Amino acid sequence: MHPRQPSFKHTVQLWSEWLCRGLAAMAAAHAAVLFHAIAQQKVDNRPGRIEPRARKRRPKPYQGLKVLRAKARRQVRLYGYLPNPSS
Repeated sequence: MHPRQPSFKHTVQLWSEWLCRGLAAMAAAHAAVLFHAIAQQKVDNRPGRIEPRARKRRPKPYQGLKVLRAKARRQVRLYGYLPNPSS
């Protein structure tokens, strides 16, 4: 079986049930039963499925907070704004 064919969700559900019933503490011979059950559910080939890699957050007009919040508050009290981190 190809590694991408077993269903991840099905595997997690089986494993959590296996642990709840205390079957994980049994002999390694019983692990074959678990692996056989995992192999029963396969994910079909889904051509064209793409997960785009993109940043989730939009850029904001403010710089990121790269110092401790208390220090940033002091700087705002002193200067009226946060100084540019590059200077």
